[in-house]
Amino acid sequence: ATPTQTAIPSPTPTPLPTLALGDGVSPYLYVTQMDQYDPLCKIWRQRYSIWISNVGMVTVTNIILTDTLPVGFEPVLADSTAGAKDDGQGNVTWVLGSMRPGQAVKHELEVSVPSWAQPDAWVTNRVVVSCDQVPMIESTEQSLVSDCPWLKGSAKPLALPTLEASPLPTKAATTSVSQSLP
Repeated sequence: ATPTQTAIPSPTPTPLPTLALGDGVSPYLYVTQMDQYDPLCKIWRQRYSIWISNVGMVTVTNIILTDTLPVGFEPVLADSTAGAKDDGQGNVTWVLGSMRPGQAVKHELEVSVPSWAQPDAWVTNRVVVSCDQVPMIESTEQSLVSDCPWLKGSAKPLALPTLEASPLPTKAATTSVSQSLP
């Protein structure tokens, strides 16, 4: 007897419910993030890129983006997208206002990785976006912490400036420059 093959049914994705406004139009925000380095190196910085897109059919209003950092990470607001507010509790917030249909924005968040972070531990960065039309959308990004032993051998000390005078321009160089000026 020859065995017969039976078809294995493929799973059918379940559509996510969308909120509908009074006129039946659904707003839809899409949020995603990416970390620059994985694994993370202790005492280095990590950069998170966060994208928010309005892929719905209506303008979305009063958008607030909140990034909850991994425990012990400190935001470096000077090297992050302008407007970031640190609450001192591990949360960085931007007030984005409104986004028209089809509009997208990208925010960058620079953070310092603590020296005491445990190697081989996973850390989670969580982003939450809220607005008037959609209560909450979130995205998480996990990164592995490393001692990064390969950096120890490749790090070279910076050369210190010398006290030698810089060379003076030669007469030929001075003449060619002055001839090219009007």
